[in-house]
This record gives sequence, structure tokens and C-alpha cells, in this order.
Amino acid sequence: MQKEKSVVLVVDDSPAIAHKLAEILYEAGTSDVVMFASTCDQAMSILQQRETSVLMLDIDLPGKSGIELLRSVHGTDIKTKVMMISNHSNSYYRDLCSSLGASCFFDKSDDFDRIPFIISQLQSN
Repeated sequence: MQKEKSVVLVVDDSPAIAHKLAEILYEAGTSDVVMFASTCDQAMSILQQRETSVLMLDIDLPGKSGIELLRSVHGTDIKTKVMMISNHSNSYYRDLCSSLGASCFFDKSDDFDRIPFIISQLQSN
């Protein structure tokens, strides 16, 4: 029996950040497939069509914020772990995202080196 592919959806409007995250995940071997979306609507469309193990979600997105997408995902039967990734890492955003169902929160400027380990942990739970 073939192992289910681990799929990570990166939602960030910065192509440089999205590609850096994909590079980290592929190099660490934590993800078989990395998909991208730059808006909440694109992300929700992908989430409704494809099962994902982890959603890496930025707060600042064009149109709707990542927090709005987090609320939307939390209110559905979509089964994915949500990792918030943002430069807005103060306690207000961390607490808000946690209360809306985010599994963890990473500061884009400081936490890149921890991402592979945490992705592995999220996928195994």
C-alpha cells in the first residue's frame, strides 16, 4: 500500500516567502507536495478540493485576511492543522489565532529554522 502523500498548502502573497517555505519543507523531507495560494479565496478553493495535512497561513493577504480564512476553516469540516506565519507576532495575534483553532504561530523573521520540526509534529498528530 502506498503511503498517503503529505500535502502542505502555503498561503502567502509574497512569492519569495512561499518559495522559501517550499524549499525548507522539501529539503527537510517533511512534505511530499507543497501547494500555493496568494489569496484566501484561492486557498479555500484548494482546501475544498484537496485534503491537506497542514495549512501555513499568513495574516496579511490581499482582500480577506488570513484570520478570516482561519475563521472560515475552523467553521467547516475541513481537516487540516493550521500554522500561522506572520510578522505580526505580538501576543494579541498569537492569542487570537490560537482561539480560532491555529495549532501554532511562527514569526517570519525568526522562526524559519523550526518549521520542519513543527510540520513533522503536526503531521504525526
